Amino acid sequence: MSWFLAHLLFSLLWASLLGAFDFLTLLSGFALGLLLFRLTLNKPSLRYRKRFYSFVRFGLFYLREILVSNFKIALDVVRGRPRIQPGIVMVNVEKLSPRAKVVVANLITMTPGTLSLDISDDDRHIYVHCLYLQEPEQVRQAMEKDYVDAIAALSQPIQP
Repeated sequence: MSWFLAHLLFSLLWASLLGAFDFLTLLSGFALGLLLFRLTLNKPSLRYRKRFYSFVRFGLFYLREILVSNFKIALDVVRGRPRIQPGIVMVNVEKLSPRAKVVVANLITMTPGTLSLDISDDDRHIYVHCLYLQEPEQVRQAMEKDYVDAIAALSQPIQP
């Protein structure tokens, strides 16, 4: 049985014992399972734990991105004179698999103020429309670092 499946089963058991199947209960069960497996079995492997922490770190980063973007757009709506400067930036995604490119495009689209428009004909770039594009090169580099590099690292298989 894989460690991920064992964690999911432990999370479901934890949620059923508490009688609540919400996200935080399942997440706390997953984290508690990681701790218990580590203390009792000295498992899962260090690579698995690093991958788990990387997913959590990326999830928190993405949550912060969504909250900041929502706040920025809401402030512009309330302000009366929006400070948007729309534009299109080309993000390099050549190091990603086709599935990872779709994940990055969807993550960018779900962030308020950005929209993935298209993938280039050579399949190496994603065109992204941004509402706030004061510094196009800086935005492109940030997207490549924050989204592309993070998803590339998370989509690598765990080596035993």
